[in-house]
Amino acid sequence: MTAAIAEAEAESQPSQRLSVLLSRLARVEYELGYYSEAVAAAKRVVALDQEANSLQTSRLLSDLGLLAHYSDRAGDSAAGERALEHGVAIARKHPGPRQRNLLIAIRNLTSFDEQGGLEAKAQAARAEGARICKAQPAPQSPMCRFILEDFYRANGNTKEAQKIRSEETARGPRYYHGREDYGREFNVLGARAAQYEREGSYNLAEATYRKQIALAEKEEKNLNPLITANMYISLGRLLELEGKKSKAEAAYK
Repeated sequence: MTAAIAEAEAESQPSQRLSVLLSRLARVEYELGYYSEAVAAAKRVVALDQEANSLQTSRLLSDLGLLAHYSDRAGDSAAGERALEHGVAIARKHPGPRQRNLLIAIRNLTSFDEQGGLEAKAQAARAEGARICKAQPAPQSPMCRFILEDFYRANGNTKEAQKIRSEETARGPRYYHGREDYGREFNVLGARAAQYEREGSYNLAEATYRKQIALAEKEEKNLNPLITANMYISLGRLLELEGKKSKAEAAYK
């Protein structure tokens, strides 16, 4: 990986390939427990994102999320918080269609603060996301339905949360630019699986990951093959947490 990065650095101009390689290197270092090195690589990725001629806000938000995660594992949760707050500031300038980028950035900050025990900050971010979604004309976006469900559940309004969940289940696949919007279902299932995992509900998390994988494999010919691969990686890590080593190995293979 280091040799490939050196080769990419020798090119006349920074390329997307260098960014991808650095991102992968950061992941390898993170898996090896070299958290400070992972942070350094992730910072370079974010810098390359910001230097790009045509900034893709969604990509930058994703890379800032990884930087925050690595920083937190390196023992610097304040740096993680700053990375995500930077993402929110950028998304306010480039909110995207139906404020999707801003909602993603706010959601990332909400989850980080919640996991870090910063309940007041998490609730404030959650409330802002809910206000944006409530102001959207009907029909609300899939992301907003998830955000509002989480908002109502966190505030103890289980009736409204369950209503949204039931409507989402009954809604089924929707068409988006001429084809079924499976991405919506991926996002909802992935977010729920991660939430179950954080809560320690491993059986529910495993079942949800498997639903997500089944959905991906059904439409694999229409998708980037890395999508399915990444889902198996998430499942494998969960199985390791559960102590199911042989099943985890099968998922990784």
